[in-house]
Amino acid sequence: MLEADDWVEHTDLVIDRVHHVQQLVVDMQTGMRGYRLTGDPNFLQPYTVAEAAVDVTFNGLGRLVADNPAQIRSLIELRGAYVQWHQHAHETIALRRGGEEGLQELTLSTRDKAMMDVLRASFATFIAVESDLRDRRSEAVREAANFASKSLLVATLLLGGIIAFVARYQLIRLSRSYEDALTVERWTHTKLVESSDALRANEERFHAFMDNTPAVAFIKDSEGRYLYVNKRWDHLFRVKHGDLLGKTDLDVWPEALAKRFCESDQAALATGQTQEEVQSILASNGETRYWMTLKFPIRDAAGSVLLAGMSIDVTGRKRAAKRTDALPAGSR
Repeated sequence: MLEADDWVEHTDLVIDRVHHVQQLVVDMQTGMRGYRLTGDPNFLQPYTVAEAAVDVTFNGLGRLVADNPAQIRSLIELRGAYVQWHQHAHETIALRRGGEEGLQELTLSTRDKAMMDVLRASFATFIAVESDLRDRRSEAVREAANFASKSLLVATLLLGGIIAFVARYQLIRLSRSYEDALTVERWTHTKLVESSDALRANEERFHAFMDNTPAVAFIKDSEGRYLYVNKRWDHLFRVKHGDLLGKTDLDVWPEALAKRFCESDQAALATGQTQEEVQSILASNGETRYWMTLKFPIRDAAGSVLLAGMSIDVTGRKRAAKRTDALPAGSR
C-alpha cells in the first residue's frame, strides 16, 4: 500500500512539472510578442529567463517518466512541438533585431497561433494521460486490503462439513418416534435456517475478503480449468472473472508462460505440498511485473482434489533487491 501511495505522489510530481514547462513556454511567447510589437528589449526578459529553464525542466521530466514507454513517446512529441515553436520565435526575434520592416504581422501572428495550438494540444494530451494514471493508482491505494491465506478456504469447508454432520446426526437420533420426529422437524428447520444464515454470512465474508485483497486468488480443478477467481483479476489483467471460468492457462496466457503454470500446478497436485514460485508477467500497460505465487491442493465436499493459489505483486521488492545487489559490498 505504501508503494502504491508513493506512485500517486510520483504522478502528482510529473503533472506539476508539466504545468511548470507549460508556464515557461507561455512566458516565452508573451516576451516574444511584446518585443515583436514594440522592439523594446525589456520585453525579452521573461523570454530569456524561461528559455534557460525549459530544457532543464524537460530533462527532469524525462527522468520522471522513464518507467513509462507511452509517456516517453508523448514527451518526445511534446518536446518536438516546442522545438518547432522555439525556432519560429528565434527567427521572429532575429528579424526584429535586424530592423526588418518586412515582418508581415498577420502572417506571423497566424503562424504563431497555429504552432502554439499544436503545443497546447500536446501539453493537454500528456497531462490527460498522466491524470488518468494518477486516478488508477489512487484507486489501487483505496482497494488495498488484508492479505488472503489458504486457512480461510480450509476453515470454510470444515465448517460446512461440521454443520452437515451435526444436522444429520440429530435428525437420525430424534426420528425414533412421531413426537420426536415433530421435534426433529422443528429443530431441523431452525437449525437449517441458522445454518443457511451462517453459511450465507460466511460466504459473504469470504467474497468480501477475497474481492478486496490485493492478492490474486484462484481455484482450478485437476485438469487445470478455472473454477474460481477473485475480482482482482478484472483490475490487473483486464480479464473478467466470469469469462475465465472453465478455461485453462493455455486459453488465457502465452504458450510458454502457460506451460510453466501447468508444470507448477501438477507439481503441487502430485506432491501434495505447497509450491512457491516467482514469475514475471507482462501487464496490460506493457510493464513487466513480478508475482510470487503459492499453490496448494485442497479437497471439496465431494472429496475431489482441487488446486488453490494466491499471487502477490512483489515488483517493488524485486526491484529494491536488484538495486541493493547492484551496490558495492561496503555500502549495502
